[in-house]
Amino acid sequence: MEENEVMEPQYGFWETTICVEQEDSETGKVKKVKEVHLIDAQDPTAVQQKCMEAMKGTMWDWTIESCKKSKVNLIY
Repeated sequence: MEENEVMEPQYGFWETTICVEQEDSETGKVKKVKEVHLIDAQDPTAVQQKCMEAMKGTMWDWTIESCKKSKVNLIY
């Protein structure tokens, strides 16, 4: 049996919803796509900093819609 790698958060996971505005390739219209990211951070300010770093260079506009402490403790 294969051994699973377990990811434990250093600080705690934050469930963060990011809204990305993308252009629909068929219609050319801008649509909003929501993505849920699980981020290991100390507080919402650190979450925002990590999102900014991760989304750096993205050609689309994006915003953080919500950020809440997650009940997830481990990821296998």
